[in-house]
Amino acid sequence: MSTSIVEKARADSFFLFFSLMDSDRSLEKLHSYVTKMGLNISLTSLKRYSAKYNWQERLKEVQAKKAERMDEYVVNDVVEMNIRQAKLGQAMQGIAGIGLQHVKNNPTRLSPRDAVYLGDTGSKLERLARGEATDRHELTVQIVEPLVRQIVALFEQVNVLVDENARARQFAIGADSIIVDNFKDHVN
Repeated sequence: MSTSIVEKARADSFFLFFSLMDSDRSLEKLHSYVTKMGLNISLTSLKRYSAKYNWQERLKEVQAKKAERMDEYVVNDVVEMNIRQAKLGQAMQGIAGIGLQHVKNNPTRLSPRDAVYLGDTGSKLERLARGEATDRHELTVQIVEPLVRQIVALFEQVNVLVDENARARQFAIGADSIIVDNFKDHVN
């Protein structure tokens, strides 16, 4: 396998990290992050990969695809969630109304404060169950750290091969497999 194929696979792996970073991403921040994770690459190499493999253009494509998926999410999931929350809110208001009618006769039933609490808790419970309480950092940790562990494990696995070409070939094949298995929707 040629050096250019191995280089492209390596560049694609680093691009994947780059594309998953927050919007204030930079090559310097990428370099800091991957070196802390135990991957050995220079900032100069990252800059070269970025220019040679059109990372900025590819990032725009990834972001456009993400926006499309977000539109689909908004149209489908958020609308369904809002309908459920509206129905839940109506049910809670009904319970609160009944409770308020009984408060006059028996103050130990449902107080106005309890009714508000019931509505607020129901809404928060739905959002938490749907994963809305998670932030981007938690998502990055959930996705990127296992990927880094897989790539480091692959590196350790192929590093024992004596033949440099076989080592490079096995790393490229393994890296491609990791990317395909984990990020089918994020990489062209």
